[in-house]
Amino acid sequence: MPDITTILGIVIGNKVADRLGEKAQETETQIAKEQADMLSKQIPKFKYNPFPIHLGIFQHHDEAEDCLCCGKPTNFQYRGKFVSDEIDDEEDELFICPDCIHSGNAAKKLNGDFIYPEFCDGITDKAKLDELCKRTPSYYSLMPQWLAHCGDFCALAATGISSWDEIIELGVAEEVEDDWVACEVLRIKNLKALGKAMKRGAKGYLFECLHCGKHRLYVDDLD
Repeated sequence: MPDITTILGIVIGNKVADRLGEKAQETETQIAKEQADMLSKQIPKFKYNPFPIHLGIFQHHDEAEDCLCCGKPTNFQYRGKFVSDEIDDEEDELFICPDCIHSGNAAKKLNGDFIYPEFCDGITDKAKLDELCKRTPSYYSLMPQWLAHCGDFCALAATGISSWDEIIELGVAEEVEDDWVACEVLRIKNLKALGKAMKRGAKGYLFECLHCGKHRLYVDDLD
C-alpha cells in the first residue's frame, strides 16, 4: 500500500494535470475564437444571426467548392437548416456562400427557406419574415423555431446548450426559467421535465431581444 506522501503526490499530480488540461482547453478555445473573429470579417452581417461562424453554422474549409447558388468558389459550408423539395439538408453538402444567403438569391434559386414561416414566433411583418426566412442562416434541429420579443425576431445567441447548468453559467437562468418554449414533440411541460429532456439529448437554443436584451430559450432535439 502506498504511503501518505505517495498518495498526496498522486492527488496533487492529478490536480495539476487537470489544470494543465483546462489551460490547454482555454488556449484552444481562445485560438478558435480568434479564428472565428477573423473569418466573421469575411462574410456579411446577418441581423438575426450575428455570429454564424462562432456557432458553427458555417464551417470553413481550406479547399473551396462551387457555391450551389452563384457557382463561384466558396470556402464556407452551410451546416444549418434549409427547407426545400430540391435540397436535402441532411444528405447534401451545402456549399452556399454567405453572400448568396444574405442577398436572398440562395432561397430564391434553390426554392426554399432557411426556416419555415410558420415556425417564426408571432411576427407577421412581411419584411421581417423575409429577412429571417429567406436571408438568415438558420440553426439545425428537428423543428427549429425562431423566437421573438418587442415586436421583432430575436438574435440567435447560443446553440447546443445541453444542460440547465450551462444556462446558469451563461447568467440567464432567471430570465429564461419563465420564458422558454419547447418543441411540442418533446412534450415538456415544466422546468423539471425540461432538465430531464436535456440530459437525454435535447438541446437549448438561446435568443436575445435586439431591442431590450431579454433572453428567451427554445428547446428541441437534433433529429
